[in-house]
Amino acid sequence: MSIRGKYEIVLFLWDGEAMALDVASGRLATGAGVGTLAQLGHRRGASVLALTGQVIRQDVALPSAQTAGLGDAELKSALFYEVEPFCLFGRDEALVAATMRAEGKWIVAAARKQEAADLRARVEAAGCRLAGLAAMPADAKGGAKDILERLFPPNGAQEPVIDSFGGAGRARGRIAAAYAVAAGILALCCLGDWMALSARARSLRPRLAESEAEAAANARILSETQSAERRLRELEAAKSRKGEATSALADARDAWRSLLATLAAEAGDDFSLLSIEGGGDAVDSGGNAGAGGADAWRATARCLAPSSEAASGAMARLSRALGDCGWHFAPGGIDGRGGYAVFSFEARRVERNGR
Repeated sequence: MSIRGKYEIVLFLWDGEAMALDVASGRLATGAGVGTLAQLGHRRGASVLALTGQVIRQDVALPSAQTAGLGDAELKSALFYEVEPFCLFGRDEALVAATMRAEGKWIVAAARKQEAADLRARVEAAGCRLAGLAAMPADAKGGAKDILERLFPPNGAQEPVIDSFGGAGRARGRIAAAYAVAAGILALCCLGDWMALSARARSLRPRLAESEAEAAANARILSETQSAERRLRELEAAKSRKGEATSALADARDAWRSLLATLAAEAGDDFSLLSIEGGGDAVDSGGNAGAGGADAWRATARCLAPSSEAASGAMARLSRALGDCGWHFAPGGIDGRGGYAVFSFEARRVERNGR
């Protein structure tokens, strides 16, 4: 599993139940909560990957054109915008992680900051360190290793892991120790200068108040500018989607119009149209044929001709005419009945570059 070497323990939490897996040894413990970690008897500060239903997980399709040039924070905001309808919290309350499954396809995980902080505190109270947070599959019924192999296959798209708080506990300890040393040195150095600095501070207070007001105004302007830029990107993306949908609609309309117009123009004394039936999937939001590809736009027709020879000639002529307007002609059978013949054919729209 790809998590080996990165996490020492994997904690599974769902429906009031818990399961803790020692990644190195494969030893498993079960219980009713975070306290299950203690059953493994691991060293203090062991790194933990928690899988929980508190993490929202969604597949997102976002064209590469909309993500090109975005920084990490901007990309996460754009992806969270797509999953926000499934969450009960906004971007400011969210922790977000994402992995690319394929070009323009993403797996996005989001969790509420407060819920993650509460879980982190419980893990630390159990003597471990929360190093990663990921979504528990809704249908997780197999064993621990089966679930991990589904989420983190050796070859394939890895489940996104929220790890922005990884290692923060130890980092805070080091920072606190450094602050303590620095505070002691500063206290010794500044003791003799305290009176002079106090007087100087009183003289600078009016200028400081003015600078703080200017800084607050600048922060407000920056926030409004960033909000306007986000809104502009949203409008540009909406405009792009509308243009693609309009193009797809025009393509579908022109395709069927060309088919019907050609059939009407070619019908004459040697055959007449009895019936025509359309089939296949609609075009998708990108203006491409649906799951059927070139067969997505398909029509089956039955025609009446005065003789089998006339039917054969009509199909030869239709094959050329429909090919000229972008349809592939597939002849069917000819059924001679007395003084006339019934023949059928299928027309499939030929897929074109870029559409």
